[in-house]
Amino acid sequence: MIHNHLSYDDADNNSVDSNYDIEIPTITTTGSVDALVTSATTTSLDSIKYDAATIKAEFKTYQKILPHPDKLLQEQHSFTYLRNKIEESEIDMPRFLKYKFEGGIKPHIALCCLLLGEYEAELKKQKESEKNNKRKKQKYDNHPWGIYPFLVKILSFGYLHNQLNNPADYIRDQFFRVAHVIPTHVVPSDVLRKKIKNKGLPVPNYFLDPDDPRQFPPHIALLVMLQDGEMESRKLDSFLNRLVFSSFALISLLLRIVLEVIGGGKCS
Repeated sequence: MIHNHLSYDDADNNSVDSNYDIEIPTITTTGSVDALVTSATTTSLDSIKYDAATIKAEFKTYQKILPHPDKLLQEQHSFTYLRNKIEESEIDMPRFLKYKFEGGIKPHIALCCLLLGEYEAELKKQKESEKNNKRKKQKYDNHPWGIYPFLVKILSFGYLHNQLNNPADYIRDQFFRVAHVIPTHVVPSDVLRKKIKNKGLPVPNYFLDPDDPRQFPPHIALLVMLQDGEMESRKLDSFLNRLVFSSFALISLLLRIVLEVIGGGKCS
């Protein structure tokens, strides 16, 4: 159990074990995301919960001045650029784009608040479906071609997952795979990565270290999710786009198999 007066940094620094991993509540141990929502507030804003509803309400105030989803994904505008754009429009700054002295919180925490809320809702749906003896697949596991995901898993020996063309679905899929180990207390991004890695799970791109070339900025990931909620980025779900992406994926898989066979033949 974690005491409020004990910080995660202190616990780590005072331990003789370099791999010491302090126990932090998760949605699995607490059964609710409320702990994260409550602890995500600052001392000056402790009466306001920063939950998914609040984040979405903020989004509606600056939604119209944001770049189009495609442009946002391609250019990955910086934290400073988005702040300046919102300030120029004289709109209240969303809390995840505020600095600490302004009462802001880190984008990765806001993203956790939003996605853990979705994850919790998904768990509730699953429990209800179990009570009604009905099987319902999660949204990110659905595929219009039925047997296609099953064939992908067979051909890849279980190493590949269902193809996701929509960026928001991909972000959600990465998060849902690690959601059960995400702390429901506010923690630095390095502690968050450590928690995920210590469970042997892949760290989502938007939680990677900023120096990692694979890193996807968490504030962009959050905006992508919010735009998806308003159905701004769903054009990638068209049949033609799915067909093109699937063709590329199939060709890539076949080329990989051929190259491995050729490489294995040369070694022998």
